[in-house]
Amino acid sequence: MKKYMESIKSFKDYMLHKRNENYIIRYCNSLDELGWNNFYNQMKEPLEFIIDESYLFYILKWILKFPYEDLSYDVYLEVIMNPEQIVKPLITTKWHSILEQRYGKKIDEFINEIRYSNNQISNELKDDFIF
Repeated sequence: MKKYMESIKSFKDYMLHKRNENYIIRYCNSLDELGWNNFYNQMKEPLEFIIDESYLFYILKWILKFPYEDLSYDVYLEVIMNPEQIVKPLITTKWHSILEQRYGKKIDEFINEIRYSNNQISNELKDDFIF
């Protein structure tokens, strides 16, 4: 376990430290006590399964812009949708099968939804062309 995850106080201190990016500090400054508890508890798994902590903090830039229900899912989705994943593993071997089992079906449905939406848009654009 990371030292700053030993308590919510050490987590707060770490997250609000000026060495962190502004988006992390801005997000954390917007949290009330319930928000801090939620963020602290939801960060535990991603900190375990992501190999490169700096990469985790990088993708949080995109994830924290929107409300999340399951931070582990959002982090896992960002990782597997990242083409760099093929070159360099970002998830520990231990966690890869756990996350695939937990989220595989949900991610397949999400990807199929994107494909369906793209096909719909493509068909609508074709209908607008005059030949």
